[in-house]
Amino acid sequence: VGWHGNTSGRRRCDVAVVDHGDPERIKVEVIMEMLVWLIPISLGLGGLGLIAFFWSMKTQQYDDPEGARQRVLSTDYDDHPKPDPL
Repeated sequence: VGWHGNTSGRRRCDVAVVDHGDPERIKVEVIMEMLVWLIPISLGLGGLGLIAFFWSMKTQQYDDPEGARQRVLSTDYDDHPKPDPL
């Protein structure tokens, strides 16, 4: 409270008052302002992605009955594949 200029009476647990013109404080304030915007935006985009995923599952976007029918009848399977070239 009265020790701004004199540090001799300061104890280890005392907290120093930071000047508003301190560059470190300005950097922290800018980062905090960015986080205030970026966290809700990222949560919103993640939520939109989750909603889109559940919509695609509900409307059976990943089902491929025609492809499954064609793969069963296909003779293109190779029982003895070639070894990988080294």
